[in-house]
Amino acid sequence: MRELFLALMLLIAAGAQSARGQYLFLDANGDGVTSRLDVMKAEGWNILDVWLVTDCNRDGTASVPARTGTPLGMFSYEFILHSDNGMVEWGQYENLIPEFGFSFGTYQSPSDFYTGFAGTKAVPPGKYRVGRVAVRTTDGAPTIRFAATSPLSPVCHTSFGSPNPGRHEDNTLRFGDAVIPRGCTAPWADWYDADGTTSQASPNTAKAAGGGAVMAFAVAPIGNGVSRVPSLRIRTTTTGPLTLRVYDVQGRLMETLINEASAAPGTREVTLLRKGRSHPASGVVFYEVLTNEGTVRGKVTLLK
Repeated sequence: MRELFLALMLLIAAGAQSARGQYLFLDANGDGVTSRLDVMKAEGWNILDVWLVTDCNRDGTASVPARTGTPLGMFSYEFILHSDNGMVEWGQYENLIPEFGFSFGTYQSPSDFYTGFAGTKAVPPGKYRVGRVAVRTTDGAPTIRFAATSPLSPVCHTSFGSPNPGRHEDNTLRFGDAVIPRGCTAPWADWYDADGTTSQASPNTAKAAGGGAVMAFAVAPIGNGVSRVPSLRIRTTTTGPLTLRVYDVQGRLMETLINEASAAPGTREVTLLRKGRSHPASGVVFYEVLTNEGTVRGKVTLLK
């Protein structure tokens, strides 16, 4: 049904050029922006607002189709939310764009949540609160982020439909994360800017021995993820495998900084780009941290 709807919209959409930019984020406190205040409470249900900005990037600069100068409209949206560092329960989702009355369906697992909606006419370019979803922490201190793909289904992805054809010329502007999906080649995505949200530790999280302080597996960029020398703080609570990889914006592996089969628990800070190596002078690089406590992917911005 979803594929039929999108096929019909391809016939309606005009042939513009590929786009750049756009921004997707979660708002946990209802103020319409993303900040350090967007932290889910440890107990009870949280309401996360899902915002999609089609006419500008994260930094506020204008986002327009390449070469045409025409802003982007939107006739559909779909997204995947993924939980790292803890367990969650997904609740009800509410679509907040009344023009989009056609549902792509909702699928969920303990780690992933997918939904999407569409309409027969494109809404103008702008900033949209597309919907809201309820989520409850059941264990750990989960981090909720947007994902490009999901094991829920190969047809699930994060994107929005637009009269602009996009890189694949199918009027679907795809969000990309650090790893290129199997079967795709770089560059495969139209935009990369997205921000999720963190949470307080659940009361079920194990306490550190002797101190009584709540400890949980966590990964966070130092300096808000914007730096000339980006670093990452990694905290693990059990002995086990630990891998840290760095990718460029096209999903190509730049470096494997950590590859330990039996890493000791604790907190460590790692510089993501080593001196003497060939790296971009500015822009965005992605990181991937893999442990037996979870997998975290994110990005940092390099300053000139």
